[in-house]
Amino acid sequence: MTATTRGFAVRPAGACPNTPDAGAHAWVPGEFVDLLTFGTPDLGVAVFFGRCDCCGVALLSLDTYGGYPTAGSPCFELPDATLREG
Repeated sequence: MTATTRGFAVRPAGACPNTPDAGAHAWVPGEFVDLLTFGTPDLGVAVFFGRCDCCGVALLSLDTYGGYPTAGSPCFELPDATLREG
């Protein structure tokens, strides 16, 4: 399943094409934000952006508020994203 909005693709992260054993992407952290909503119920989520050190694809991961991406966190590829080198 791939969602596309105005030409921007987001898809569940698959195997990294640049690893010999078709392993997972090698996460290099970038920016993150904690998002909160107040009301009933109060909700919070942490959104992380990064890239794969092997193939360079942009990655997005979600976790609980205040958390950090782990192997069990949902991870998505953003193949059309342009990353600023920094």
